[in-house]
Amino acid sequence: EIILEVYDQQDDQIIVWANKRALEVFGNNILNTPIYEIISRENWKKIYENLCYAGSIKNIKFKKDEQVYEISGFFIRTEADICIGKIQLVIRDITEEVKLYTIDPLTNLYNRRFISEYLFKELELSKRYRKKLSLAMLDIDNFKNINDSYGHIVGDQVLKGIATIILSSLRDSDIVGRYGGEEFVVIMPEIDKNSSLNALKRVLINVQNNQFKSLKNGFFSVTLSAGIASFPEDADNLTDLFILSDERLYKAKREGKNRVVDK
Repeated sequence: EIILEVYDQQDDQIIVWANKRALEVFGNNILNTPIYEIISRENWKKIYENLCYAGSIKNIKFKKDEQVYEISGFFIRTEADICIGKIQLVIRDITEEVKLYTIDPLTNLYNRRFISEYLFKELELSKRYRKKLSLAMLDIDNFKNINDSYGHIVGDQVLKGIATIILSSLRDSDIVGRYGGEEFVVIMPEIDKNSSLNALKRVLINVQNNQFKSLKNGFFSVTLSAGIASFPEDADNLTDLFILSDERLYKAKREGKNRVVDK
């Protein structure tokens, strides 16, 4: 286990002590540096809000350098009226466990089960803190034709390539999963509807501009269609968010594909 002691100065949270395992994993230079040198600012913001609100956290997951970690800890307040004190954190590397139970083996994205569970938790946090949240469903256009024309091995390469493009086009805090077949899902916390729409448009452009290769037939391009639904503008529960984003995805298909529909 990785154990850290962090001093909270309200504006910054500084690592003041680390056990041997922490230094082995994250490097000897982490001492006296902000905690977001280990955990991204976006992820730490959510963790820190939970610590201040509840006084403790348990089994919150975050990613760093392709590894998945689970963090628990508690807050020791030293000032009665403000969030200043010490934070004790315990971090476990759960990469292999996560891969077994939550990762799609082909694309290395999260699988359908994890996405459904994560969205439920994220929606509850969004309600509690009055934050915005968007859910997007994406589908590869004419994927059956790709498999028929180029073969299933190339089809698998397309799935893996698009997974990489989606990940690289979005924020670290956005959660990307393979929902089944050629369908992907993106959970976008703390983002308004217009910003999430622009982010999805960027994904579609990056996919369209990419060239995939077939040994027999040369290079070819692929497009995506997407539907997006947002909390609280469109829906306030998990089921309706999924239904609306899925309906809008297939509306995008009907309207000509290679587009995002948000209403």
